[in-house]
Amino acid sequence: MTKAIREGVPFREREVTLFEGEKRRHVLYSGAGLNDISGRFVGAIGVLRDVTEERRSRRILELSEARFREVFEHMESGVAIYEPTEDGERFFFRDFNSAGERIDRVKREDILGKELLEVFPGAEAFGIVDAMKRVAKSGTPEFLTEQEYADERISGWRENYVCRLDSNEIVVVYRNVTERVEREAR
Repeated sequence: MTKAIREGVPFREREVTLFEGEKRRHVLYSGAGLNDISGRFVGAIGVLRDVTEERRSRRILELSEARFREVFEHMESGVAIYEPTEDGERFFFRDFNSAGERIDRVKREDILGKELLEVFPGAEAFGIVDAMKRVAKSGTPEFLTEQEYADERISGWRENYVCRLDSNEIVVVYRNVTERVEREAR
């Protein structure tokens, strides 16, 4: 850094930790040497920027994301997160949890980015697509009581809760209730 300053080359931001008594502050600093017309070093200029709150906010966000991911992956209900396109007419998988993989016998990596009806061709007849369209437009969550889903690959009874996030993504939380429905039918 000293050589860079003497040669007039700007140096990149570097983070340092400063202590004010028991308080810790995180500061980014950057700067460059100043040379006169003949190229002789005459001084330096530096900029300090306190990033303590940014680091704290980033850490809080990281912890929140880790908590969300843990709950998302360990819950018993399936969860699918969709990005609506074409003014809420089509829905593409953005995330899918482990319970959804078990319930629907698919792998997350095989469906992310794909359109809902490409993965679950029976979804239109099942009624979930219409519910998703309504929720995408209105923002009002809907609960769909047990209904039977079937396509060439899987079948079973599901309960679905559909909601829209502030990001406009559509979330479907669902449970496989096949055993309960079959037991009650006996």
